[in-house]
Amino acid sequence: MTGRRVPLTVIGGYLGVGKTTLVNRLLSATNGTRYAVLVNDLGAVNVDAELLESTGADRIVLSNGCLCCSLADGLTEVMFDLADRTDEFDHVVIELSGVGLPGPVARWGRAPGFVPGTTLVLAAADSVVDRLADPLVGDTVRRQLADADLVVLTRTDLVDTAGAAVARAAIATTTDAPIAAGPSAELPWSAIVEAAPPGVGAGSEVSDHVPAGPGFTTRAIDVSGAGIDDVRAWLEVRPADVWRAKGVVGAAEGPHIVQVVGRRIEISTAPESAATTPLVVIAPDEVGDALDQWIDRWTAGR
Repeated sequence: MTGRRVPLTVIGGYLGVGKTTLVNRLLSATNGTRYAVLVNDLGAVNVDAELLESTGADRIVLSNGCLCCSLADGLTEVMFDLADRTDEFDHVVIELSGVGLPGPVARWGRAPGFVPGTTLVLAAADSVVDRLADPLVGDTVRRQLADADLVVLTRTDLVDTAGAAVARAAIATTTDAPIAAGPSAELPWSAIVEAAPPGVGAGSEVSDHVPAGPGFTTRAIDVSGAGIDDVRAWLEVRPADVWRAKGVVGAAEGPHIVQVVGRRIEISTAPESAATTPLVVIAPDEVGDALDQWIDRWTAGR
């Protein structure tokens, strides 16, 4: 093993929710991140021919540093192989089959060579209500959603506002994870699925600014000098729909890596030499006022 640890993101959801579309988007617009993507069906991966470097029976190599591996021979064998090669990529993404359960696979994020990333479960706005009510597949869909750190409501262009609200309400009965919704092309995928802050393993720099885009907003908060227990307590009362927060904060006890992914909070000690950053928070536009009030409470308490 290289000693380097990289984030592991799991993408789940029932058939037809857009998982492969998301994988193709990540592979085509990497922003410099080298992904190792594990999929069941290599034939469904549709990348730009100009990016294609080589293909084989069980893998695709791209000129942008990304690698696609087939899971035909089983997850365990592939994961042990990748754990020995983490110097070759920055992030592992596993796309599950339509009936796969994300929880057991996400536990690989605790294995040597990896750190936990986002467990992302997609749900289609035009079908999730029917899927949940289906006596044959409803339990599987519920268990998938229950495993999510963050749920993404896809295919919102196929329902009206009322239909999207019904879909969100149905999902909320299965999980307390935040729900990101909107046209898939406009969601900040790179921010939702991106690699961990420096010190976690990937070593990429964390910017104190994530450009705002349609439907989402960002804030950068300076929490330097605060006790890490105070930071955690403040994060625990964040607005429910915060998608992501990250940073290497200069806490009173020294630099700490702070990661919020949906409903999950991860805080760990960073190397003393780690460059500290503001805490960058990403949330949908509609919670912008609640986000500002939450930040104001932190500022007032300081």
